[in-house]
Amino acid sequence: MTTIIAIQTDEGATFWADGLTVGEAWRPFRGEGMEKVWRRGEYLLAAAGQGPIVEAFIAWAPPPYVRDHRPAYRFMREDFVASLREHLARFDLALDNDTDETKFEGLVAVGGRVYQLDDAGGILVTEDGLYGIGNGAPYALGALAAGAEPQKAVEIAARFDLFTGPPFLTAQQRRVVSDA
Repeated sequence: MTTIIAIQTDEGATFWADGLTVGEAWRPFRGEGMEKVWRRGEYLLAAAGQGPIVEAFIAWAPPPYVRDHRPAYRFMREDFVASLREHLARFDLALDNDTDETKFEGLVAVGGRVYQLDDAGGILVTEDGLYGIGNGAPYALGALAAGAEPQKAVEIAARFDLFTGPPFLTAQQRRVVSDA
């Protein structure tokens, strides 16, 4: 699959991702157009998983972030996920995972806050601000927990996960949302 990590700090969100994609015949692909983090309006989006749902996620235009009386987390859970479900339905795809196999994982930053999206449509927030998706994420998160810098953590993941490799890319978003 891949390795994508995100770190949320008081200043905002930063994503690190590998640039290796492995095709169905286990052939590795690298290069331009293989990015795994995308800017869509005021969002940073990243995805890992099976091709059709990831491709639909990439093509999606998320709803504008509404800064109303609700906490940002509620907007993500109510409006963001509902919009994504509606978009995926156009392709006969769904977030509701009824198998043990992970079909999709996403990372989303809006206003400098990071949210992890699971393949059942759940929005997850960590207490430590560390997020990771893809096969190599456990290696990268473990390296971060042991004190490695984020770039080094993704490189460590590449050492142990065959589906993770260079080039390594970063994307940042500054913090503008004050609530969880």
